[in-house]
Amino acid sequence: MSVAAADRTERAREVANALASVHMEGLEVSSEAEALFQRYVEGEVSSEELDGAFDFASPG
Repeated sequence: MSVAAADRTERAREVANALASVHMEGLEVSSEAEALFQRYVEGEVSSEELDGAFDFASPG
């Protein structure tokens, strides 16, 4: 999947906002998550794939 420059800019803004929120909560982002966010910005993964990567099963 290829994304236009405007879409890439919007995706980068979305990621920056998400990371700022995480940092404001005093949490850290793993290097693996940062790499996945970069792949999203570049259009290598969709928002659905990104969301799915962070879906964790809730305890039973």
